[in-house]
Amino acid sequence: MSREKPYYREVVADIMERTGKTILGVNDLRKYLGVGHNKAVSYLEKGETKITVYQLARKLI
Repeated sequence: MSREKPYYREVVADIMERTGKTILGVNDLRKYLGVGHNKAVSYLEKGETKITVYQLARKLI
């Protein structure tokens, strides 16, 4: 059984509070992270156009 990373729930709560969404597109990522289009696309899986808050939190930690 894997353990949850420290501060995972806090990061998820922060993303949901600031965006108000659970599924984020490229523009949502740009606004939340404060990065350009290409950097925001790099957080997405290959061929995908959206990412869930939970996947993003896992990548940020």
